[in-house]
Amino acid sequence: MTEPAPQQTPPPPPGPARWAALGLSAALAISVPPVLFVTLIRGDAVLWFSSIFELLVLAAAVSGIASGLGRFVNGWALSLACVAGTVLVCAVFAFLEIRANFGSEPDVAGLIKPYLALRLALAAAIAGVASAAVFSRNRACWIALAKGLLVLVPPVAIVAWYVATGGGFLGATRPTPGGEAARLILLTLGGLILVGFVSVGGHLLIRAYELGRPEEASRAQPQA
Repeated sequence: MTEPAPQQTPPPPPGPARWAALGLSAALAISVPPVLFVTLIRGDAVLWFSSIFELLVLAAAVSGIASGLGRFVNGWALSLACVAGTVLVCAVFAFLEIRANFGSEPDVAGLIKPYLALRLALAAAIAGVASAAVFSRNRACWIALAKGLLVLVPPVAIVAWYVATGGGFLGATRPTPGGEAARLILLTLGGLILVGFVSVGGHLLIRAYELGRPEEASRAQPQA
């Protein structure tokens, strides 16, 4: 009976990644008290759901700070990914309730969207730090990432063009049956091609993370 291969421990995160996680998480924690002031004190009634979401954001920030200080080494990148996901979800739900209650308040309304943008930027930056820590384990991760992003450029560009221009010929119903049939055929074929690009690009991005697993990274190391 063969013995199972020992599970490999991920290498410690790079020093710059730890410092970045610490700084971003600290900024996230500092952003919580002003929102709690609005949700608990500023209005006529307490916004309990938004307050709970803010406390979850604070807990996520504390977890991110702990990661920056060297905790959760065996799942360092995953812990930061959880922080980013928590901030993303809580920020969006808190934004909806705060906007509904303070959207007409001149002192608060102008800050709601910028604060949401700040939270989303912090979540994206923390997720980026986690990803960079994984990719640093194996050069092949960066290659797969670059390929995935390159494949995703055409669909992103086409969607941006469609939103900005209305789609031109494709965006409006044609007055003749032949023209409308051609429009629908082009939309269908174009949609299928875009789905193919997104599928390939998404697979390459997922592969970039898989190549950062300890066993894949150790396999890529040159043998002495």
